[in-house]
Amino acid sequence: MPQANIQTRHSSITDTLARLGATPCPDSAFTCVTLDMPLDHNAPVTASSATIPVVFGVLPASGLRKGMLVVAVGGPGSSGLALADAYVGAYDRRIRERFDIVFFDQRGTGLSRGIQCPQAAADYFAADTATHRRAGAPAQRAALLQAARAFVDACVTQTGAADLLPFLSTRQAVEDLERFRQIVGADRLWLYGESYGTQFVQAYATRYPAQTAGLVLDGAVDLTLSAVDYAAESALAFEDVLAQTLIACASNARCADDMGGDPDAAYDRLLASVDQGPVVFQFPLSTGEMVARQLSRSDIDTAVAGYLSAPDARLLVLRAIAAGARGDFVPFARLLYSALGLNADTLAVAPDPTYSDAAYYAVTCLDYAEDVGDSPLARGATWLNRGEAVLARAPRLGALFYSDLPCVFWPAVSRRNPRPGPFTAPGIAALVLAASADPLTPLANGQRVFSRLEDGYLITTRGGAHVMFGRGNRCVDNAVTRFLVEAIPPAQRQTSCEDIWVDDYVPIAPADMTRFADPLQAMRSLNDEIEHLPEYYYWDGVARLAVGCARGGRVSFEMRGERVVFALEACSFSRGLAFTGVGDYDLNADQFRLEGQVDGAAQGRLVYVRAGDGTAHVTGTYAGRPVDVAR
Repeated sequence: MPQANIQTRHSSITDTLARLGATPCPDSAFTCVTLDMPLDHNAPVTASSATIPVVFGVLPASGLRKGMLVVAVGGPGSSGLALADAYVGAYDRRIRERFDIVFFDQRGTGLSRGIQCPQAAADYFAADTATHRRAGAPAQRAALLQAARAFVDACVTQTGAADLLPFLSTRQAVEDLERFRQIVGADRLWLYGESYGTQFVQAYATRYPAQTAGLVLDGAVDLTLSAVDYAAESALAFEDVLAQTLIACASNARCADDMGGDPDAAYDRLLASVDQGPVVFQFPLSTGEMVARQLSRSDIDTAVAGYLSAPDARLLVLRAIAAGARGDFVPFARLLYSALGLNADTLAVAPDPTYSDAAYYAVTCLDYAEDVGDSPLARGATWLNRGEAVLARAPRLGALFYSDLPCVFWPAVSRRNPRPGPFTAPGIAALVLAASADPLTPLANGQRVFSRLEDGYLITTRGGAHVMFGRGNRCVDNAVTRFLVEAIPPAQRQTSCEDIWVDDYVPIAPADMTRFADPLQAMRSLNDEIEHLPEYYYWDGVARLAVGCARGGRVSFEMRGERVVFALEACSFSRGLAFTGVGDYDLNADQFRLEGQVDGAAQGRLVYVRAGDGTAHVTGTYAGRPVDVAR
């Protein structure tokens, strides 16, 4: 097609957005348009009807336009607009060329009158509810219900939006998308949903099949499951993923060695150390000082569960288990604070504008208002009775079953929002992605969804992560790209892809400098510890970051163009080795460099470089001798 025609197609959506008063999305290549939607799509619209602003972001097709691709992200509670640029950056360029790509902040999230209750959520998930593992006595059951009720009361109050809560269901949000489609003049929508987003796009395609061109369900949710059944299946999947991760560790000599030979036994030792009450330990602040902190069994559960959904995150869990089994709880504390959104120095909640626990419960509790009892106490009994059976089968992580217990008390839940029937997508081609290592949307969900589709295709990844598209797995990414761009499904109804279960193990730093064979091994360990600090590993690169080193000192990080610049002040992860100096990580060359002064067991000055191929080289002086080691 001539370039002029391509530009005309491109300008069509651009002109439409301009007429709607669209403006650039904050710090984004997308263009944002805010549309006032009826607060209640089920009520007659009048001049005085309440409305809610819903924000959609559009990235017009850069080439010959095929259609409009709408991306519904996970959660519920996540801001689609906050994720849009990063997600699109991982897409094949042909998707960006052929589709107007749409992300949106679902009502109640982000820019769409987002609601928040971060303090209530942090308090609830940090509460020690380990007592429910012991016998299920009436007092313990009552304590669980009371904690859930207290969270709901606090969360609703902190949102300051009790009037909004009854209107945040997926059914209402689906109508927002349909109105957007009509307003921008799109014919039919291609829909990609991940995790909760699969729930959203299934609901849209069921309500508006004639307006749906095709579906990709990545980490599919089986909508026929009740909340209790879904929670039970997920808790058991978490238990299994942890077990398989420990098995993978046992087959890796370096991991098994760090665990003392038996990863299962190491994890059980760790749990035994906290089962009778919180452990107290010293935690390093970003100032370099140490303060007393404590961890409970529930904290361990929260930290582990927060990092079991992808191979790289599972590596951080294994390193934390290895350290914890030796009595070092700092790595677990780092994971916990990150999972709860806490400032590691002050333990104050650091609100996350890209995610909302309040919106999560508002949507989830409305969507799963199935008949499990006529009162909160009756609904609570249903949860607690099922929970005892789950805990019997999943003694390590079965407590995750209770994550949605607050729905027992959530306000404005109406039986008029019945659970949907089986999703069949008649006349619509649908691609389902599932992974055997996915604990959040277990493999069986995707298999059941696929089994009901009239024109469905299932891609199962052995290992992998929760949500597979855009992670660099060519088997998955190529199939999705071809399905979207060329409308060509996989050759077989069921396809298998391979992925890893956990990233290659990186040993934790030994307690003492004397364990290192030479300065290169010591510097390599320092390199590894810095790169696997959760605070740095998940850092967004925007604000300057400072982190305390495990055995004293600090390290700070700052982005300068395509480099991360480090500054270390007496930073120590092993006794007898403290490093003061500067360094950087070149993102393009994948090269890590440190230069500075070594103090402790001996003094010296070293320059360390780790190249992109994994080889490393250290030069300088140490203990009065020249150093020049490479391998």
